[in-house]
Amino acid sequence: MASSDVQERQQLLNWYANLRPDTLDIVGEFAGRELFLVHGESLIRHCLTDSKVDYNNGFQLLHAIFAVEQFLDNLAKRGCNFDILFFSEYNHLCLPDGCSPANAWKYQLTRSILIRHLSRSVPEAPDSVRPSVLEFEDFEDSDFLEYMRSRAIHFALCHDGEDASEENASLLRHFIHEFISRNKNVAVMNAVEWKSSKIFAPLISGTEGGMKDFEYDPSVPDLFQVSEAGQVSFDNLEEEFDSSPLEEATSSLRASVSVAICQAIRESTEDEDQAEVDERIKAILLHTAMLETSSLQDRLCPEPKAPNTAQEKEDRGFLREFGEAAHLMIEEEHNLIPEADDDDEDLEWDMFDLIDGRIFYDFVQRLRKSESFPPKVVELGMVLIKAALGDNAGAAPATSEPLDLSTLQIAAPAATAFSNPVFDPFLKGISLEAALEQRDDTAKVVFEDLASWHNSKRIPVVVKREPAKVDPKAMRRNQRMERDMVAYSASLTNSRGKLIDPETIVANPKKTTAAGKQEKPKANGAQNGPKGGGKKGGKKGGPPQKGGRAAALAAVQDVQKRKAEARTTTVVHHWSEMCAEFENDPDLISRYLKADKFAYDKSSKDDAAALGSEIELYMCHILGKIWRDIRVRISDGPKGFYLMAMIFNWLQQCTKRPSTPAVNANITKLIDVTGMPQLPLNMGSQPQDLSFKFDFKAFKPVKEIVKDYQDLQLEFGGPYMDRRFDPQPDDRVRFDPDAWQREVLDSIDAKRSLLVIAPTSAGKTFISFYAMKQVLEESDDGVIVYVAPTKALVNQIAAEINAQFSKKYDAKGAKSVWAIYTKDARVHNPTGCQILVTVPEILQIMLLNPNNAVGTNPWSKRVKRIIFDEVHSIGQAEDGVIWEQLLLQAPCPIIALSATVGNPEEFKDWLALSQSKKGYKMDLVVHKVRYSELRKFIYEPTNDEVEFKGLKKSQRLPVPGLDEGNTKSENLRFLHPLVAMNDRNRGALGDMSFESRDCFTLYNQLKDILPSKTLKALGIKSPKETFPDVIAKSDVIKWEDQLKAALRKGMEEGVLDFEKLRSKFDTGNSDARKITSHIDSLFSLAYDLHQQNALPALAFNYDRGTCERAGEQVLKELLAKENAYKETSSEWKSTMRKYDEWVKNKERSTKDPAKGKDEVPSKRVKGEDGDANRMDKLAIIKNEANAEVSKWESFDPNAPLEQYSFADHSRLQRSEFDEMLRKLEWEKLSPWLTDALHRGIGIHHDGLNRRYRQTVEILFRKGFLRLAVATGTLALGINMPCKTVIFTGDSTALTAQNYRQASGRAGRRGFDLLGNVVFNGIPRERVYEIMSSRLPDLKGQLPVTTSLILRLCTLLDGTKNSEYAVDAVKSLLSQTHLYLGGPEAEESLKHHLRFSIEYLRRQKLLSETGAPLNFANMIGHLHFTEHAAFAFHALLKGGYFHRLCADIDKNPDKVMLEMMLVLSHVFNRLQVRKTEDFSAAHGKSSSLIFLPRLPEQAEKLLMDHNADTLATYKDYVRSFISHQLQDKPDRVLPFTKTAVGEEKPSVGNVFGGSKPSIRSPFIALSGHDDGIDSIPELCATARGDVFLEKSVIPYLPIWPHDTPLKLNAYLYDFFKHGSMELLIEENHIKRSEVWYHLKDFTFTLAAIIKSLEGIIRGEDTGEDMIDLQQVGENIDETKQLQMEDDREKSQKNAQVKKVKAKLQDDWDDDLEEEEDDNTDAATDATGLDAERKNQDRPAWQQEGGGLLKVLQAFGKLREEFDTKFKKTWA
Repeated sequence: MASSDVQERQQLLNWYANLRPDTLDIVGEFAGRELFLVHGESLIRHCLTDSKVDYNNGFQLLHAIFAVEQFLDNLAKRGCNFDILFFSEYNHLCLPDGCSPANAWKYQLTRSILIRHLSRSVPEAPDSVRPSVLEFEDFEDSDFLEYMRSRAIHFALCHDGEDASEENASLLRHFIHEFISRNKNVAVMNAVEWKSSKIFAPLISGTEGGMKDFEYDPSVPDLFQVSEAGQVSFDNLEEEFDSSPLEEATSSLRASVSVAICQAIRESTEDEDQAEVDERIKAILLHTAMLETSSLQDRLCPEPKAPNTAQEKEDRGFLREFGEAAHLMIEEEHNLIPEADDDDEDLEWDMFDLIDGRIFYDFVQRLRKSESFPPKVVELGMVLIKAALGDNAGAAPATSEPLDLSTLQIAAPAATAFSNPVFDPFLKGISLEAALEQRDDTAKVVFEDLASWHNSKRIPVVVKREPAKVDPKAMRRNQRMERDMVAYSASLTNSRGKLIDPETIVANPKKTTAAGKQEKPKANGAQNGPKGGGKKGGKKGGPPQKGGRAAALAAVQDVQKRKAEARTTTVVHHWSEMCAEFENDPDLISRYLKADKFAYDKSSKDDAAALGSEIELYMCHILGKIWRDIRVRISDGPKGFYLMAMIFNWLQQCTKRPSTPAVNANITKLIDVTGMPQLPLNMGSQPQDLSFKFDFKAFKPVKEIVKDYQDLQLEFGGPYMDRRFDPQPDDRVRFDPDAWQREVLDSIDAKRSLLVIAPTSAGKTFISFYAMKQVLEESDDGVIVYVAPTKALVNQIAAEINAQFSKKYDAKGAKSVWAIYTKDARVHNPTGCQILVTVPEILQIMLLNPNNAVGTNPWSKRVKRIIFDEVHSIGQAEDGVIWEQLLLQAPCPIIALSATVGNPEEFKDWLALSQSKKGYKMDLVVHKVRYSELRKFIYEPTNDEVEFKGLKKSQRLPVPGLDEGNTKSENLRFLHPLVAMNDRNRGALGDMSFESRDCFTLYNQLKDILPSKTLKALGIKSPKETFPDVIAKSDVIKWEDQLKAALRKGMEEGVLDFEKLRSKFDTGNSDARKITSHIDSLFSLAYDLHQQNALPALAFNYDRGTCERAGEQVLKELLAKENAYKETSSEWKSTMRKYDEWVKNKERSTKDPAKGKDEVPSKRVKGEDGDANRMDKLAIIKNEANAEVSKWESFDPNAPLEQYSFADHSRLQRSEFDEMLRKLEWEKLSPWLTDALHRGIGIHHDGLNRRYRQTVEILFRKGFLRLAVATGTLALGINMPCKTVIFTGDSTALTAQNYRQASGRAGRRGFDLLGNVVFNGIPRERVYEIMSSRLPDLKGQLPVTTSLILRLCTLLDGTKNSEYAVDAVKSLLSQTHLYLGGPEAEESLKHHLRFSIEYLRRQKLLSETGAPLNFANMIGHLHFTEHAAFAFHALLKGGYFHRLCADIDKNPDKVMLEMMLVLSHVFNRLQVRKTEDFSAAHGKSSSLIFLPRLPEQAEKLLMDHNADTLATYKDYVRSFISHQLQDKPDRVLPFTKTAVGEEKPSVGNVFGGSKPSIRSPFIALSGHDDGIDSIPELCATARGDVFLEKSVIPYLPIWPHDTPLKLNAYLYDFFKHGSMELLIEENHIKRSEVWYHLKDFTFTLAAIIKSLEGIIRGEDTGEDMIDLQQVGENIDETKQLQMEDDREKSQKNAQVKKVKAKLQDDWDDDLEEEEDDNTDAATDATGLDAERKNQDRPAWQQEGGGLLKVLQAFGKLREEFDTKFKKTWA
């Protein structure tokens, strides 16, 4: 190889090694229902290698086809939409490493057959689109280029050659680079992991493209050379094969092809070789007959020996010749091979099972040994042999009947005894043999130690236990949080300052007696209370007399009436004065803006009624003048139609309330002058005349210019249209709800469950608060739970509730309106509130906690409704399963809310089935229309440098959209929704939204390219035929649907050239420069938006580090420009001279003792009246008040100048801003973050401090911050509305769902008529892909996990099988699960449940009756770690930690280091896939990088645990097969659903040996029996129709036994060196993720410690929350609180020191100190005897001591780890 090629190869390998792809759900999180492509050669390579297909001594073609189909079926089952692409130039990539040239032909034939097989048999995708199977020559093939151009490909699924040689790896990565260089994402096929409905794989982003100017033309070895013999045989094939001799015997294409090839081989054979060749021909055709007549079970043949003799080698040569001829027949399209789309052929397609190498080699040997064959095989075989050999066929082989396999039964597996009255009905019908429980001596001792703590009486009651006191640190933290909450609430309700005015709710307004019973009505209808009834002594029958109360009310009403009249007079007079003032302003735009502000300030109902629409008419008056002025100045420019649309909008506003006669008269005249549509006038009785003279002259040319007001409304008036949908007054709410909103209210009132799908800004916020208020009003006990996916949203909702509601309770302090409860924060008592705001995990803990389900009025029973906000989170990979479990378990009606559900009907049906079993009806309300439309743009600047003119606010009309008005930016290019589509993804039309302007331009373009006859046939109507004179949004929606239907129909019928239509909307800017860095261009974009009055803006990027860099870069740009101005501006220099002079004068005045002498206050001299001193003070105050304050007093030369700051200081008082910044001083933020706040720039992501994030939210909502750069934290429900949303830079996280969530922030309801969406630094093709992507379907996951089953048993046991607990079990086990897809999966779930219970029984976690045992509660505390919890339990049960921690006092460092090694293998594991890029650093760094092997004892325990788990679930498979599949053969290929072979064994056990019962017979063809070594292998290779979900089986793969992938040593390394930077640099942990990984581990340690504490204290009663302060946040504040807490603890410890063995709060304290101090402890004789008995046992086995040492060791470990964590974070 040339040196240049070597360099290029190394460059390619280095490029790939430096990639850091994110691993994500490539379907649910990224592609959804959108198209991606599967690389065919990679597919073959991966599947055949991964499935261990025998292509060495055998040639198991059917197993290979099955392996590929199994992979494709896994894609199809998860709703994937994909094409399969092969490349002839890269056909060699399907060869695995080490493949010999002698075996390459097998892969060549497999590839040829597979392409034809899939092309013929591929099933339809979910959207009724069949995946395409295509073959191209290479990347430059014109057909491939057209394919890529006409389809939106989301990513390519490719093999990366991880396990390949350097040469092969470079070839595969070159292939990946080709896609990346075309800006296409690539997912790594060989790293795919299937998990429930998810598909996880590393995804390489294609946005940045490949290496620039990189050219690599690797020399490709031609390993697929057809042998001369194969070519000759193919050449000798007859062009037309006569299959008539075979017609009566078989219709198999395989048989005909085999006979044809055998004829050709014999013809090309020399005479001296004829006998041996004829023998092989007989063997191959008998083999064909065997494939034709047998079942898969009949075909399981032993592996042939490697060829030793020349004859055996020639056998291999014959099979190669046969296979190569078959390959050429397919490639050269021989007449015998049908076309891929030919469905009428006479022969059955079965070429996918052409050769079984094992059977062929066995049959050759049988013939040579004259052994017998099954009669059916001989019968058909002789027909084939005679057709091939004619007279040379010879005699038939001997026959005999082999052993019949059809009667063999699978023995039922054994299981330990289990019977529980709640579970038994679910397990009915499962018959299992009884098995004895296994004895484990080590576990027995551990459990004895555990039992000693559970039953311990060693701690005597010396003093009466005091009630638990509130942790002072937590209390102070909550007090601070509540103070912040008020300010946060105020920002959410647009309150001024920190004032909120919540509504006071009174529950059950009917008066009750002291006993709680309602008082009976008084006799004679007398009213309750002292003020009821009429006046005493009134005359009977006389006129009603006004009592004191009635008279008072009348007087009050009279006063109110007079006040209202006075107010009206004042308002009208004030308007008249202001109008005169406005008229004096020579700037028309300034005049308009002032009047607009006045209108907003006077928008109250009473003020607006008083003015009678005069302000609205005045706006029309000014706009007319502006329109005339523009026409005069720009005669040839735009006609100002946008101004006419604004005028028409203001006129419509006039009709919404009674107008003065003068206003109505002017409106009538204006309509007449302009020719506008007639509007229904609303006549009022206000007496005043106009305060201005309307200028009708400005409107005279309107009739000539505006020809059609319907067109005007559609093109320019869309944002102003009436957006309501049948609004009606409703007493239940304070606004007029639309029809869909009334449906919601009716559903809530009827106590039904509800699913609401409505876009952001549509108006669904009120739903939650209406339901909350209903619960608050019903009683003081009822509870409503609000579940949010993030802590940020939890905090916001709680703040909104705080601003909305208040309530008084009788039991002060015991109850509250609301509470927050998350993993690391608790505000108010979660079981003492009526509105609980929480996250899914915590709600599940509460619902499964037995303590919450027992008592006279348990919390679980008081829950009246649960609101699931952002319910689409059920599709998330992380905690989606918890959402699904909660939706199933919910004990009450639910409200599920979302803006982004791709399959609402299917999701609703699943929820409805679940709810109906609990007696609740489920309603679905879908509203698809946003209140404010979104208009999309791409930022394509034409110049490198922005012409910056400062950021002072400019006067500009509030024209909606960035492309209207007279000051448009050429750098922002409008994107019509249609430009993002192509013919293939027409299904995306339904998900795309068209505003009225989009519909109008689409109609015009269709009218241009289609004849009128076609328009009519497609149902396309003109605006004249469609709309009324005044168009509403609801009218446009109907037209939009008609146009979309016409588009679909036109594309389907082929009458519409879609690409021609699409090209009409492509606005690509040929002059635009390519944005090399979206970070650099963000500043110029923000400046352009400022110029367009399109701020505030949210800029989204889904990488935390990039967010910070982008925000900091904008700050640097402002500072640089400000500094440049200060250095060159004479104005600034003059200002500074004046300031410096003032400072000097001030300093001189303070130093001069003579100056100000008279101002010195006199000494205190108390006069007779004692007021002398007070008078001196008053004089001082008066003098100070009268003193002139210099303007320089408030001047700060270092403060940002207005023209270099995005901040809007008019929206916030300086003192309020300063107070916010003062609070941030605790937080140790990077200085630039606070500097950025000063200049109106904020950063928001999860890695930042909570207080800083909330400060950003508050300042942004108040309008002070006008640019915030954020990750998705601000997209998910957070109330951060803005004018513009920017997507800056691409990311694999920028998915259809995230795009919709984030873009929904644009368009502030009540403020903006239109929202802008701008793409910055993202290639156009990727932008189109994002815009046109459909929302993914919600698929769910398997919700019944092993830990959940254990927790359910704990709930049942702790509540004595209470009704609530039984209902919870039924809800989770008897209902249809979203992932499994229907009731047909009930049997699978039943067996899964039984053997999960069996696993728990074998692990000694459940008793025979279902009671939790031993460490069961610890599993509950660690449930969030799932499999790791059970692995940890195996170590604990096996006594590993007892032995290790016995030395914690003697050698703590050694013990803790080994503990960290073991825990790093178990918890928070990160696998290392690409070890080559780590290898260079390994050995030279401070980090180990690769985690060393487990200690021998720990490794053995975990391997034994995995073996036990495997044995349990192998029994599960056997049980399921014996119960459900005994008579159902596994013979169908999974993807194409093609049946193979006979249904039942028909030729007998030809080859002898036992047959696998649980392994798929397709896989068994390669010799794989039931000797399965791991859970992944069991799940991947079990026979079809057996449900096995690897993700819910408690199994932890151990390196190097179960997985070749090493683990990242980041936890172990951090414990040793304590450096996050080293983890980032050397362990390659992403900077944005490292803190979270470490935080998760600290939480795991806390959970372990809490569960151990509970065991030792005997208080382990449930899964209480671990009260863990957010480690790393608020370091200084935490230190201060800790110091105060330590002082309190020291005082407390001095008082309780005499109590023996009292457990301390910090387990790193010296426990022995308390054990020695036993002089005052009461110890009985039994306790002393027990102590003496334990002295002779090993230390870790001493009663209680072992577990206590374990707890002590974990306490020390956590303290050590947390100390390093806090230090590095601070």
